[in-house]
Amino acid sequence: MLRIADELERRDERLGSAVRDVESLAGEVEEARAHAQAAAAFLAGLPDALAEAGEDERAAEEARAAAAETLRAAEAEEARVAERGGENERLAAARASQQARDALRETEIRVERAREEHVRLAAEGEARRREAEELERRARMLASRLAALPGRPNVYVTLGTILNNAAVFRVLLDGRSAGFSALGLARTSRRPVVLLATSGTATVEFAPAVVEATRRSHLSASSSPPATA
Repeated sequence: MLRIADELERRDERLGSAVRDVESLAGEVEEARAHAQAAAAFLAGLPDALAEAGEDERAAEEARAAAAETLRAAEAEEARVAERGGENERLAAARASQQARDALRETEIRVERAREEHVRLAAEGEARRREAEELERRARMLASRLAALPGRPNVYVTLGTILNNAAVFRVLLDGRSAGFSALGLARTSRRPVVLLATSGTATVEFAPAVVEATRRSHLSASSSPPATA
């Protein structure tokens, strides 16, 4: 009896350790997924953002060229009336020249900001590409760590689905309980529920729930590699 109790205690310790490892990795996977989604969304919109920034820069440069031409005309008029015009004309010409200088300065600031935005977008795009590459390496690392846990045959299916935000995962240690929990979830959500087992023989524990769900087509049980006769 003592040997049995010791063995049960060791088994519980192993299961507890496995659960802690799974929970820790689940947090890391969730973080990686969030970063991957953000990077993918930014990179998807980057071409349009760069095109818009380039268009803003060209428009700013055109406005600056027009403002520079206006200033040249205003200064020429100011020089003309300085020789032949009256006091009021000279004051009006001086105001026109100053307004043209102010407008030119505004367009120069606009050009500078447009260029800075273009450069910023390009730099951020490069940073996000490097981040995506790092996330890919991290996903491979997480896959290798998950492969060392119970249920490792399903690691690539599980990790790939998690990273693509295709499903919500729940880890249950008892196969029979997992089957009926999945059945209840399928009935309440009216959506299919997939059961992933740690081995081919573990799918036997799903049988009662699968039998009950047969006519409703709620459950899909899978083991990897498949059980063989």
